[in-house]
Amino acid sequence: MGHGTIQEVVRKTLLTYWNTVAFQALYARTSNWAPSEADPAPADRPVLDRWLLSELHALTDQVTRALDGYDTQRAGKLLSAFVDDLSNWYVRRSRRRFWQGDKAALRTLHEVVETVTRLMAPLTPFITERVWQDLIVPVAPTPRSRCTCPPGRRRTCPRSTRSCRSRWCWCAGSWSWAGPRARSRA
Repeated sequence: MGHGTIQEVVRKTLLTYWNTVAFQALYARTSNWAPSEADPAPADRPVLDRWLLSELHALTDQVTRALDGYDTQRAGKLLSAFVDDLSNWYVRRSRRRFWQGDKAALRTLHEVVETVTRLMAPLTPFITERVWQDLIVPVAPTPRSRCTCPPGRRRTCPRSTRSCRSRWCWCAGSWSWAGPRARSRA
């Protein structure tokens, strides 16, 4: 692994993860929000939240299998792709909800950051420990070292919704790739 590859991983994954954590912390603090039993249940949250939780559960299963097989490269690639989706799809499309202090959005992002932090811990222990101490401990004071890897859960979003999002993502990517000149003709 060369210097350029490491720089790319830091830029595309670790900084994106760090910025997502900072985003969640900022809007939770601004809204005076902390996780509680009064937060909406996953089934009562918007479809975008349920999609993200479903993807998170699939990620948990895949990363756990990869790490159980000592395949850290696969685990890292899975986490990198998920962090990209988290930032570029979920957070960008939910910004207004965060601005308004939407409890479902705050709870969903908190759950996702907590789980991703647990999954990333074997690969990036110092970064995840800092996130754990700053974001998770104030609301759930269990040391990260005592936490177990999160179990995979059943999907909260039907496969049809997940595949529909994939097709939409491909179309949006193609559209942005075409550039402003092609879009102006449409």
